[in-house]
Amino acid sequence: MLSIWIQNNLFLRIWYLLSQACGVVAEANDARSLAVALQNINGMSSALSLIPVLSGKTQNIKAVSARTFPCSLAVTGLGAGRVLSKLQIGLILLSADLYRNLVGELSYYHNEYVNVFSPSLIHVPSGTPERHSSNTIVNHNLTEDYMVEVWFRTQGTPAEVELSRKSNRRAFCGMLVYMAFYVFETFLSVQNAATGAAIPLVAMQAASGLCWVVAICALQVIRGQGTRYVRLNRLGSTEYRCYQLITSGKHVQSAVFSTHLNNIREYNLFDSKYESGRLQVIGGAIVLSGIIDLFATVLIIGLNDWAYGWLGFQAALIVIKVFFSLEPIRRTPILEVRAVTTGVSRAPSTAVKPRNKSPLKDLAVTRLPISVASDLPYSFEAVYATSNLVFDSATSSYWRSRSPGVFIGQPYYLEAGPGHPEKHLRDLSAGLPPNTQTSPEAHGNQVSQRADSSSLPAISVQCPSPGPISALDGRRGSTSMVSLTQPSLQTNDPCKSSDPASSNSSLPPTTLPGLPSQISSLPPPPLPKSPRTLPNSKLLPATQSPTTELIRYLALNPEGRLTLSEKQPAYEVNQALQREFLACLAEVVKSNKVPSPDFLKTVEAMCEGIRATMNDHWYAFGTTDLVRYLRAAHRDVLWNQLL
Repeated sequence: MLSIWIQNNLFLRIWYLLSQACGVVAEANDARSLAVALQNINGMSSALSLIPVLSGKTQNIKAVSARTFPCSLAVTGLGAGRVLSKLQIGLILLSADLYRNLVGELSYYHNEYVNVFSPSLIHVPSGTPERHSSNTIVNHNLTEDYMVEVWFRTQGTPAEVELSRKSNRRAFCGMLVYMAFYVFETFLSVQNAATGAAIPLVAMQAASGLCWVVAICALQVIRGQGTRYVRLNRLGSTEYRCYQLITSGKHVQSAVFSTHLNNIREYNLFDSKYESGRLQVIGGAIVLSGIIDLFATVLIIGLNDWAYGWLGFQAALIVIKVFFSLEPIRRTPILEVRAVTTGVSRAPSTAVKPRNKSPLKDLAVTRLPISVASDLPYSFEAVYATSNLVFDSATSSYWRSRSPGVFIGQPYYLEAGPGHPEKHLRDLSAGLPPNTQTSPEAHGNQVSQRADSSSLPAISVQCPSPGPISALDGRRGSTSMVSLTQPSLQTNDPCKSSDPASSNSSLPPTTLPGLPSQISSLPPPPLPKSPRTLPNSKLLPATQSPTTELIRYLALNPEGRLTLSEKQPAYEVNQALQREFLACLAEVVKSNKVPSPDFLKTVEAMCEGIRATMNDHWYAFGTTDLVRYLRAAHRDVLWNQLL
């Protein structure tokens, strides 16, 4: 009965078979038994050394070129797969031609070390000498990886960035970790060495480890830590080389970035001498270390109980190597960003400190490095996380949207400010057609029901006033402050008319054609009324209804350029313009190689606002790349926090 019950129980049958197998393994009397095969380290070592993830070119290139490589470099010289890794790294440094002939494809060094991991850029002519025939940047500089993040932190202001200089300390700590693991590995190897081969094995292990440690330390010295300060994102200067991200859209592009010419000459790898004699000597030392390890492996036989300890340690090293092979850290971390106006200032008082407030409190005044092309007299002054600001040069007035992104039919509301005081507002209001002075509740359905507008505080936005336009970015020089209050469901505006006829609380919400049904309406914010932030503006007279607003709609003119129209155009069925905006936003996220948590939260909040203006199908179609880049950026942030 017991045997029948065991046969009918699947789990007990599996346990019985495993017990029988363990019994066979334990019997090591036969020279050809399973136990002897498992204890034969030579056979197992050859299998462990061929795992592809431990010897890929990408990881070897990162070990050579990344200044911040705290863990992967320490474990590269450990384990059974170290022979193949050492040979490949040594051949990369020794000779590119030798690597191509023996291992695999390898382009020129600067492309492998820098270009492959840099953002895709085009050159914006600024009077600086260029060495390429096309606008597309071919050879990149390491400081270009910081341009997007620094632009976000300083909101487009020229900046001086202080970078971390802990690469030497990280390399030293990595070597301490390496030596600790290497000593323990040598101890296990001696216990499994062939009879009488313990002393030769120790000598060979010591020679191999010494070659590796000396080579890695010398490599770190030659590679250097880079300059401490780099200057970025100044426009209108011939000392800076200007760029834009490569985007496929016609109307939406990235902002203009720049890096100082001194960065190109100073912040580089190996002083741009990738085939120097010193690097070749280091490559030869690493190859020699790999060859010594290859012969030392022959002396490790096993065939005793220590073999299981050696195999367990090698398995643990494989797990560690696979884990750290995913490490994306390649750039030196940012310590501090200082916004500078003239020259180079290292004064602590000008430092731009990290934002400690909740991202939701900063969204309305947070810009992203995106620009929108439009036809005169309208020009997009700023793209915020929750709105866009458009300047009308014909009337010196500002128009602001109440939804992020851009789409045909997007409403823009006239903003009171220094350029259009009370009399100017009345003149504009009198000259507009009746359909542009409608209740804001008929146009507020662009805002999502998911947005809690009552929790958003009053904000202060910098709006450039008319002035000379730069040839590089089209922005005006002087700025003035415009106060804007976020929309709320209930307002105690003292200027609100008490006439019941002027109240729109009884009007039912309307839905614009072509938009999702989940979009609801919210009242617009009242006109600014702070005399301290708007010295030239006044409150609207009490006789004028506050629900009467001047509205324009984003449209395409006959030439195919964006403009603001008095009449509301038909919405795009495929929502191409908003998808173009999302594609540009994806490139911005992809090009930020050192993203901060605030940057990612701002982008995600903008995506939530854009989602409220789009059909779910087209939103999912337009954010395929963006979602993937955000996921990779979150992984980078997590690794930086851990290491």
